[in-house]
Amino acid sequence: MFFKMIIGALFRQKGKMFMVAFTIALGAALSVAMLNTMLGVGDKINMELKSYGANINVLPKDASLLDDIYGLSVDDAKSHKYLKEDELTLVKTIFWGFNIVDFTPYFNTECEIISIKRPCQTVDYENYVEGSNAMGVSGNNQGENSEINDQSDSDSEGLLSGADEQNQTCQPIDDDWVPNVENGTDLGTVKVIGTWFNTHLDIPTGESIDTGMQRLKNWWKVQGEWTADDSNDGCMVGILYAMRNVVDVGDKVVLTGVSGEERMYTVNGIFDSGSDDDVTIYVPLHEAQELAGIENAVSRIEVSALTTPDNELSRKAARNPLLLTLKEKEIWYCTAYVSSICYQLQEVITDSVAKPIRQVAESEGDILNKTTLLMVLITILSMLGSALGISNIVTAGVMERRAEIGLKKALGAGNLSIILSMLTEIVITGIIGGAVGYVVGLGITQIIGYRVFGSSIPIAGMVIPIVAIMILLVSIIGSIPAIKYLLRLNPTEVLHGR
Repeated sequence: MFFKMIIGALFRQKGKMFMVAFTIALGAALSVAMLNTMLGVGDKINMELKSYGANINVLPKDASLLDDIYGLSVDDAKSHKYLKEDELTLVKTIFWGFNIVDFTPYFNTECEIISIKRPCQTVDYENYVEGSNAMGVSGNNQGENSEINDQSDSDSEGLLSGADEQNQTCQPIDDDWVPNVENGTDLGTVKVIGTWFNTHLDIPTGESIDTGMQRLKNWWKVQGEWTADDSNDGCMVGILYAMRNVVDVGDKVVLTGVSGEERMYTVNGIFDSGSDDDVTIYVPLHEAQELAGIENAVSRIEVSALTTPDNELSRKAARNPLLLTLKEKEIWYCTAYVSSICYQLQEVITDSVAKPIRQVAESEGDILNKTTLLMVLITILSMLGSALGISNIVTAGVMERRAEIGLKKALGAGNLSIILSMLTEIVITGIIGGAVGYVVGLGITQIIGYRVFGSSIPIAGMVIPIVAIMILLVSIIGSIPAIKYLLRLNPTEVLHGR
């Protein structure tokens, strides 16, 4: 009998019950979309943030000590201590090895520039310099490169006249190659950095990965192409150095290192990094080691890792892991905090100190926390909006049915049974609306995944009980004004038409 009355009431108020179901469906759809996105997109957001570069720097202990005490970087310190190249693959063998997205080593040395040569042909230097200036200013690095452009404008004015004279009197030497600057010009020294550009590695764990600067520095603007790691005569030149010396793609740079041996490199590409690297020359790692006369050595390693935002535990561990209790250390070690990943890298790389690049690591944590907070707030506000909508609809429905409710009270029905009957109607309607909203929410989740991240977002099963509880609470909260009105309803007054 009870359920017959409920079904009859639902059909008699099908218009209002449809609006209740629709209101709950909207709130549920938005909540499901936000919760699924929040729970399933953490790694995707982290992967997007990885495009901004490495978040961990691994240095030799001596270089790290000089940095801490005197503020000297590994380049300024000119430390003779190095990390071992043959230990690089161990980076992927730590507990959180699967969270290491990319990494690349660097070996720094200084070389004398013997000469810069270009093919014996007429070159439009004016257009080259204008093109270089245009490439030197990017949307994201405009402020940093303004100084570079100012310097390059003044440098290029003095170089153009000399370059034009050379084009007019171009005499082939060395198999149709000519000096790019006047004979006797002191070219000085240049910082040469050896690295991996795009290297395939077979890890001891059985995993195979491709890593290197081409992935780690994917925001660099490159004129020409990236140098291959197995190349013995290829290099990449920073845009500021290229403009000061009128170096173009295809030119040849002759360098001499510690050993005194001259080595000629072809400029495969000119890069715009928007940093101090724009005055350097990059060569494959093995070439830089040969120029310096050192084997199996790297100056530092940059690591890009997926990390969990810091909390009080991770900050305590970052200060001193020895302060942690056994339980705290276990939790910290088994969580992908940037400090725990640094600690694990130090365990596998001999005599190393791994430091988070704070401006990157902290920015990633802040973005993830704020994104999560935004999605939680949207979920809560959407359900509150549904509760307000239900409140108005249900209260209006009770007012229209006051004669029916007054008659029930006059026949002996208590307030509790009437309230239970009304809540049952709302909950049944809410379940129907919530089921529809859940399906629609899953669709919105995938739309967000493909439009924003280019891939699907996994469905989180724990969202179902969360949304079910939220719908139940919304239905009850939205019915509170109607319940208050029902309790104040006097059957005598209602039946007399008042």
